[in-house]
Amino acid sequence: MIDLKNFIEQANKLIFYLDDNGGKKLIKEIGKEEMLFIEREPDLKSAFIALKFLVIPFLSTVEIADLLANNLLVGLRLDDMDIQERMRQKLIFLHMVDRDNCKKILKEALIKNQEIITRGIFNENKTKLTTLNDWLKDYISHTSLRRQTLERAQYFFQRTYFTKLAESDKKILSKFFSLYDFLSASSFTREGFEDDLLFKDKDGRLLTTSKGKVVVLYDPRRSVKKEKTKIPEVKPAKKIVDEKNNQLEELKQLAARYPAGSLPRKAVEEEIGKLNDKFPMTNDKK
Repeated sequence: MIDLKNFIEQANKLIFYLDDNGGKKLIKEIGKEEMLFIEREPDLKSAFIALKFLVIPFLSTVEIADLLANNLLVGLRLDDMDIQERMRQKLIFLHMVDRDNCKKILKEALIKNQEIITRGIFNENKTKLTTLNDWLKDYISHTSLRRQTLERAQYFFQRTYFTKLAESDKKILSKFFSLYDFLSASSFTREGFEDDLLFKDKDGRLLTTSKGKVVVLYDPRRSVKKEKTKIPEVKPAKKIVDEKNNQLEELKQLAARYPAGSLPRKAVEEEIGKLNDKFPMTNDKK
């Protein structure tokens, strides 16, 4: 049994903190009678659907496909949630050979979506664009299979019927198209590989991969350079302490950007541990 009076507030809080375990637990506590009541109340139903998007990593492919085909707009309107990241979390639990098949099923669900997003909008061929399906067909017709950044930019900024949309609709459609492109990329390609890769280069920089690109998480040389600029003359022992504390502070700020238990955060925390082991005699900044 759950408290339906506070259900929306509970759901919003779980979504804000991306607490998918809490979301899974709350959904499990909903009884049959409560579910019937939720189905009859639009606001409660929207909150329930939003929770389903939160717990995508725990859902079956069929359940996710149903969300994408029939209730995607609820998810796209959530400012505190990245559906694409929820999908990635689902996919990394699957074996590599199963991921592309899952993506294919989910992509087909997107294509079937008939939810209405705009009214009275026509493209240059006088085709009416009303549903998400209409907009997806238009987007695909104006971009190649690889959908490079330039092509996306041209669609977003050169199609007058798109540029005249309300900002909220532009945002939703942009997220919708990105989700479609994400599901279109094979997991066996650099662009479509879901797992985080973490490694160090010869200069000691901590690197990761994101959507096929290498991202520098931490560069120890930058910290040293900043500290030298701030304190040009300092005794050697104090200089070591200050540089270490400066690097620790930067690493702690970096770790705070990632969810607890995530691979990037664990990697940064490991760097913090190594730095503390290297200079055990110095005092950390709290």
